[in-house]
Amino acid sequence: MNSVTALFVVVAVFNEIAVLFGRRDAERWLKPGALVALIGVALSLGALDTSVGRWILVALVCSLAGDVFLLGDAEGSFIRGLASFLLGHLAYVVAFFLLAQPTWSPVVALVLVALVLVGRRVFLGARVQGGPVLGGAVAAYMAVIGTMAALGVSLGRPVLGAGALLFLVSDAVLGWDRFVARQAWARVVVMTTYHLGQLLIVIGAIGAGALR
Repeated sequence: MNSVTALFVVVAVFNEIAVLFGRRDAERWLKPGALVALIGVALSLGALDTSVGRWILVALVCSLAGDVFLLGDAEGSFIRGLASFLLGHLAYVVAFFLLAQPTWSPVVALVLVALVLVGRRVFLGARVQGGPVLGGAVAAYMAVIGTMAALGVSLGRPVLGAGALLFLVSDAVLGWDRFVARQAWARVVVMTTYHLGQLLIVIGAIGAGALR
């Protein structure tokens, strides 16, 4: 594990601890700090040297913006965060297409079926809470992240595929917690799967040697 990756892990763990103990003051610094460190990880792996790496950087910058927006409590902050992450997932989709030819399999089908089952409940909850505009925004987001996760699994890169699935789990838990049923453990699970998922995507896409 190189020093930049170690820094990311330390900041991410402290962020999870802040979430666990409800320290929003610390989270305001640690949450974006973790993504800044992860951008550093991608750069240390040579992300600027390839088109795939550059698209990964675009996705991480969009994720950083989304993290900052989601620190706000207003509904508008949530929409801006949703839009930022949607753009980030689109960047991941482009990067994944540049990496390899997708190979569809039963695992990909299972991912999509699970997304539809969970996503339907989340969509209905979002529409009840925020009307057709929020419902439509959430539906569009689910379609994009579902595409990202399915592509990630279909590339035959286990580390990247695991990262894409963890990112999907993170957003599914977030959506369920916000629009279907509140869970005391949800925020810790959301952040842990989010950080680990992003790290695995970066390593799987642009440098498996990062952990050696």
